[in-house]
Amino acid sequence: MNGAFIDSNVFLKILEGDEEISRHFLAFSQKKRIYRNAIVGSEVMHVFIRLYTGKKPHEIKTNPDIITEIKTELQKVEKLIDIAQTIPLTHSEEQKARELMREYGLLPNDALIAATCLQHAIPEIATFDNDFKRCPFLTISRLTSE
Repeated sequence: MNGAFIDSNVFLKILEGDEEISRHFLAFSQKKRIYRNAIVGSEVMHVFIRLYTGKKPHEIKTNPDIITEIKTELQKVEKLIDIAQTIPLTHSEEQKARELMREYGLLPNDALIAATCLQHAIPEIATFDNDFKRCPFLTISRLTSE
C-alpha cells in the first residue's frame, strides 16, 4: 500500500496547537498517502474531549450534554483526522495484534496499529511513541525538524 500511518499523538499535538508539527504534517501529507484506523480516531476523540472539557471520563459518561455542547469543536477534530484514509479493522488485524503483543510487548491499541500497518504493507508510521521502535517492520517518522 505504501504511504504512512499517522498515530494518535501526531493529531493530538496538532490539536494542542503545535505549529511546527502542523507544518510538518501538512508537508508530509502532501508527499505521501496517509492512513489511520478506528483506534486512532477513537483515541484522538477521547483525549480531545477530556482535554477540551477538563472533565474526567466518568463525568463525561454520566453527563452526555458535555459532548453535545461541543459539536462544533468535534467537527473540527473529525475534519483533521479524516485527512487520513481510514483502514477498517478486521479479525485478521485483531489476530495479528495478539501475536505482536506477545512478540514485541506492545499494548493492545499499539498492537492493533502495528498490525494494521503490517497487514496493509504500510512501512512507515508518523508517531512520537517509542514503543513502535520494537517493530522491525516499521520506519518511524517524527515530523519535526530535528
